[in-house]
Amino acid sequence: MAIQISKPITGGTGSVTTGSRVGAVGGTAASSQAADITALLDAFVAADIVKSYAQMSKADTSNMTGRTYYSIVTNRKEAADSVISVLNLLDNDLVIA
Repeated sequence: MAIQISKPITGGTGSVTTGSRVGAVGGTAASSQAADITALLDAFVAADIVKSYAQMSKADTSNMTGRTYYSIVTNRKEAADSVISVLNLLDNDLVIA
């Protein structure tokens, strides 16, 4: 998996980090989904589901390189949960071959 999520416990702010898993060969784990996440978040902003989001580069770790961090702000916790669940589908082998 090349997407790591952090759903809010309360409030409407959550986060997603994407990058390339070290040692991964092929599939979504071998590449960052940053462009796809940005496109989806832009659509959620246009639909007024997401209030705003911030995109930042993060340092590489021993497990993931080329990391991009997204902080997502919504009006409600449930909206943040749902948006993050949709973004996580980008990395789901059952959805994307």
